[in-house]
Amino acid sequence: MRNGKSASADTSTTPSPSVAATAAVPPAAAGPATAAVRAAASAVAAPPAPPRPRRGQSACPTTLIAMAGTHRSHAHCAPATKAAAGGDEPLWVHLSRESPRSRRWLEETVRLPRGVVETLLAEETRPRVLPVPGGTVAILRGVNHHPQADPDDLVTLRLWTDGRRLISLRQRRLLTPRDVLDRLLGDQRGARDAAELFEQLLHRLTERMGATVLAFDERLDEVESGFVLERASVTRRELTELRQQVVALRRYLSPQREALTGLLLEPPDWLSERSRYALRETDDRLLRYVEELDAARERAVVIKDDIANQLSEAANRTLYLLSIVSAIFLPLGFVTGLLGINVGGMPGVDSPWAFWIACAVMALIALAELALFRKWRWLGG
Repeated sequence: MRNGKSASADTSTTPSPSVAATAAVPPAAAGPATAAVRAAASAVAAPPAPPRPRRGQSACPTTLIAMAGTHRSHAHCAPATKAAAGGDEPLWVHLSRESPRSRRWLEETVRLPRGVVETLLAEETRPRVLPVPGGTVAILRGVNHHPQADPDDLVTLRLWTDGRRLISLRQRRLLTPRDVLDRLLGDQRGARDAAELFEQLLHRLTERMGATVLAFDERLDEVESGFVLERASVTRRELTELRQQVVALRRYLSPQREALTGLLLEPPDWLSERSRYALRETDDRLLRYVEELDAARERAVVIKDDIANQLSEAANRTLYLLSIVSAIFLPLGFVTGLLGINVGGMPGVDSPWAFWIACAVMALIALAELALFRKWRWLGG
């Protein structure tokens, strides 16, 4: 049984190879990575990092720590190259896509076809799983859990496997490979072969999306419960941004789910029945996330429409009140306009009581109008 790990390219303070983590997966016959691997990992201190290749030397972008029973050996290029090019033991290599040595290593050491290498190193990718000569390529997206990252900021994980070797590449730091590697080397049950390792990477990548999907519902609850009419414009802007994030996340999750479903419909020969069952569970979980995103998107639209209806009702109430006031003062304005014309023969011009009599008449008209409006229920009662 072999197992291993290299220094992370994100945390290393010294010049390091482009690999982020490398592990040889224990074969299925030997069982999960349990006592022997943990004993070797705890009994032997990690050897120092290999020196950086000098100019002109052939560079291998991997550092391999091989474990067999309680023996632990460290190698830079030769054993990793031999293990990647051939052999019977399962192998996992996690590379940095941005390193120029990764392309050379994939083409010259692993001997992947140029088209497969171009697919793994492509700048723009969409989630998909496709069979290629000599193996299977999976391009998947995971949520960026950096505290300052947006929920719709996704990180790409590229995988290639032939059932014995598994090569993963990342551009930005992704926690899923680290979680799987910790499980492989830690106290939990790890993968027993490359097929299970492939399944666990997909499962953990999907599982980490759950908190982000749930956060959308929680934010919608907060927006809906904390809504006040005075902050309607701010709330509508928040809903618009939230809906855009939901749509952006769903745009990648939906094809990722379709790709996983296609893999289950036509599984490769190296994918065991146990791994297929686990991938079905992952596919169901991913489908549930897509449905929850659809529900969140529709709920955001419903809340936004409800806010628009409340604003419309408030505007209608204001216009209705203005209409009542206008209806009350319309006849009064007619009376004052009639009495204000400057022509001869106006009654009460010489009487000291004429003004007060006119005011009393207009007050009676206003009271009569209010009584009629109430009778017609124009005033709500």
